[in-house]
Amino acid sequence: MADQAPEQHSGRRTNPRSWIARHWGKVTVATVVVLAITWLAWPEPPAPPPTPTTVAVTRGDIESTVAASGALEAASRVDVGAQVSGQLKALHVKLGDVVAEGDLLAEIDDFIQKTRVASAVASLQSLEANTASVRASLDLARGDLARQERMMEAQATTEVDYDSAVVRLTQAEANLEQHLLGIQQARANLEEAEALLNFTRITAPANGTIVEILVQEGQTLNATQTTPVILRIGDLSKIRVVAKIPEADVGRLQPGMAAYFTSLSSHERQWETHLQEISPLPTRNSTQGGMAEFDALLLVDNSDGALLPGMTVKVFFLSNAARDVLKIPLGALSFTAGVGATSAAAQFAQRTAEAPQAPKHGPPKRPDAGRDLRDATVQVVGNDGEIEARAVRVGFDNGIEAAVVSGLADGELVVGGIEQPPMPDGQFGRSVFFGF
Repeated sequence: MADQAPEQHSGRRTNPRSWIARHWGKVTVATVVVLAITWLAWPEPPAPPPTPTTVAVTRGDIESTVAASGALEAASRVDVGAQVSGQLKALHVKLGDVVAEGDLLAEIDDFIQKTRVASAVASLQSLEANTASVRASLDLARGDLARQERMMEAQATTEVDYDSAVVRLTQAEANLEQHLLGIQQARANLEEAEALLNFTRITAPANGTIVEILVQEGQTLNATQTTPVILRIGDLSKIRVVAKIPEADVGRLQPGMAAYFTSLSSHERQWETHLQEISPLPTRNSTQGGMAEFDALLLVDNSDGALLPGMTVKVFFLSNAARDVLKIPLGALSFTAGVGATSAAAQFAQRTAEAPQAPKHGPPKRPDAGRDLRDATVQVVGNDGEIEARAVRVGFDNGIEAAVVSGLADGELVVGGIEQPPMPDGQFGRSVFFGF
């Protein structure tokens, strides 16, 4: 017994698994705490130095524009209506058909109109057939009066008979005149009936394209009070652009200034045109909420049919431009201190309010025409990769790019910005993990 007790005591001390089994929860918590403290206290590697982004000096155009959204519509549009009532018997065109002046577009049931023509013809023929009888009555009255005149000279008749002969002649002459007027009225009625019959055949009043059809075959048209429009013809050889201009930009536009626009269907194509006119009245009043808007109208050739009414376009009015100049991003420039704002964006905002308006006609000015040149500094990357500061002179800019007048050559690399370093781990790793 005495020998066994030491053996059991010795067995409990040499079995670590039994102790871990009894305290596994404490061991787990302690392990997690030690790992967390080690992770937080471990020093992070130093951030690499920022890498500059470079851009090349290029030659091209710089434009200052006023952008606006707009929609397309036909340059001219004609509403084709029905001038007579009746059922639409046939419709000979469909949307998109190109028609010429005089082409048959639709037909209305002409039964009533044909009946009226036949009635007018019969009335006219009846009156014309009765003309001989009326003229004979007139001749008889003339002969009777002549006889009464001879008898009066021979004192062989009375004054009453003579006066009656005069009245009969007057009535016969009036009857003939009334008869002839009745014939004229009958002819006019016939012409009207024939015109109404012709109106049942609706023809194109002008050359163009069918842009809208408002009725269907079999529909009854009522032209008693108003003329029902059955379709619309538009001249799509020229397209009108209606651009919505906010009141803040209206003062920067002038009729005749150059403009271009792009459509959603053809992103890479630009249509060049000129501003024709600006509506003197707003299309949306400021009292309705927001700024007032004015319509700017432009006209563009559409001989290839690429543009269709209703398309949405983005219009750019060219207020100023520099052509074929060396250009770099405006953000690559540091302007000389002491001239006001040193930020390129702030200087552009300040100059925009003082910039001269573009001429009504003629090409935009070059960057060194009509504008003061400015001195600036730019960081240039040399052939050996070293970066050095260089003084340059710039002219026109549009808030994004600036025209370089001197100091740089085509193809040189300049520092356009600093490449942003990656986000520190603490912002999305440790702090978020622990909730602070």
